[in-house]
Amino acid sequence: MRAKGICLLVLMLLPVSVRSENTGSKHDSGILAQTPFKGAPIALPGRIEAEDFDNGGEGVAYHDLDPENQGGAYRSEGVDIENCGEGGYNIGWVGAGEWQEYTVHVTVPGFYDIDVRTAAYSQGGFFHINLGSTNITGTQQAPGTGDWQVYTTVTIPDVTLTAGQKVLRLVCESDGFNVHYIEFRKVTDTLKPAVSITAPFSGQVFSEGQDISITADASDPDGQVVRVEFFLNGTLLAEDHTAPYTALLENPGVGILDLEARATDNEGASRMSGKVRISVIRDTLLPRLEKPDFSPDRGFYDNPLDVSVTSGIDSIPQVMLRYTLDGSDPRTSASAILSTTPMSVRVDPQSSAGRPL
Repeated sequence: MRAKGICLLVLMLLPVSVRSENTGSKHDSGILAQTPFKGAPIALPGRIEAEDFDNGGEGVAYHDLDPENQGGAYRSEGVDIENCGEGGYNIGWVGAGEWQEYTVHVTVPGFYDIDVRTAAYSQGGFFHINLGSTNITGTQQAPGTGDWQVYTTVTIPDVTLTAGQKVLRLVCESDGFNVHYIEFRKVTDTLKPAVSITAPFSGQVFSEGQDISITADASDPDGQVVRVEFFLNGTLLAEDHTAPYTALLENPGVGILDLEARATDNEGASRMSGKVRISVIRDTLLPRLEKPDFSPDRGFYDNPLDVSVTSGIDSIPQVMLRYTLDGSDPRTSASAILSTTPMSVRVDPQSSAGRPL
């Protein structure tokens, strides 16, 4: 007699490899692969449109705080994209900790200037750029422009790139700004010269009609400085081709003046100095500068307060003022703060920071 056989049927569900249109391909693990949005890495030097972040989805090619595209334009993913007032698209509605990644290919190694096109309705926000695991820009500010579609360029100079394919990440450190594009401009392979204005110093006050001598120090690490140009309020004033580098500002009018110098070396590389801001006033007003007006003027306070400071000169409301909060002499103290009247100074009586006990 033959025993009856038992048949056991076992079903197993296996993962199926699928492909999602315009969002990258899935591995068998179910994780989206990161790929360039337009099929090939973005070539640098060149422009990266902010909306052209890689395929791959949330947590792979980007991170966004909500799953919806708040702008409703261009792509149906979580990054917020809208039509840009300069043409094309921009990303917006950014939040602290959000990021987008872009696969790039650096075709020419060397020094680059990075231009980031940003807009902000009010105070703006902060961001940085990583290349691989390296922060190549440090924290940068996207300044307020008065409108979400009025753009300005934030330039990060002298960034060194090596050749090859890499992943670039735009990291939003705060909310409050839009980004249209990031552009990498190749600059000379030579090192740029160093330059600074040594005289006059920021905050210095001159009389109307008094000639002002300007002096700059300039040097070049891998060549020689061939020219130093001096600028007054952004306009070329003079240039000098030999050290010591000097210029003369003759008979300046009353007002606040910004001085800058630009050094150029023998290979054409150049660098601009920091600004030096000075004031020119009428002689008859000089004694009154020693007593700016404070509101409140004096008293004893327990809670933080804002002290308003004006020049005390009705005809010239804007003057440069150096002040300290620690009781030191503002004329010589390293803790002195330079500002322009009218201004407001926050004072906290409860804080001993920067003040002797």
